[in-house]
Amino acid sequence: MALKVFRSPRVRRRAIWLGGALAVAVTFLVLDVALPRGTSPSTAALPGRPQLVPVLHAVPLTADRRRAVDSLLDSFVPAVVERRDPLRARSLVTPAFGAGVSRADWLRGRLPVVPYEAEGNRFHGWTLDYSLADEIGVDLLLRPGARETRGAIAFTAVFKRRHGRWLVDEFIPVASFAPDNARTKKIVAQPDFTPAAKGP
Repeated sequence: MALKVFRSPRVRRRAIWLGGALAVAVTFLVLDVALPRGTSPSTAALPGRPQLVPVLHAVPLTADRRRAVDSLLDSFVPAVVERRDPLRARSLVTPAFGAGVSRADWLRGRLPVVPYEAEGNRFHGWTLDYSLADEIGVDLLLRPGARETRGAIAFTAVFKRRHGRWLVDEFIPVASFAPDNARTKKIVAQPDFTPAAKGP
């Protein structure tokens, strides 16, 4: 009798479908029992109190803060960037800026700043990036001096207030321009120095 039932194509199709569904159900049941269970959300978090990140609020760029930036750049650029008085630079920067640079390196002008002879002796033409209670970020374009063979260089400078004094914390080149007399005008910016820009 059973053989006669399975001779029907419709019955055979249903039997195959039911058999497949049963196999899938058994597989899921085995996996559910054999595999370790995940941790519930309440216990998955790391122990300890959550770390709260303070929201930094912008503050106005007052005349005093502007004068502090102007004065610091007027001292920093000749002493550090132009290497006229490298040792003096130690008093103009934060400890983080000079981390890993010995006093002997400072004296020899081996500083974590691109050497560049800038035009002029006042550097007040910067633009404000941001102004926080104890930190200021600006963008500064230095034009080449008489003996400088490179074109203008744009820097991003970060100043931090430590114990009531403003100090340079970062001074990073972000773009380099071709000299005015160059045949090809080219701008080299930060993305050009990434591994992806260099290619394989």
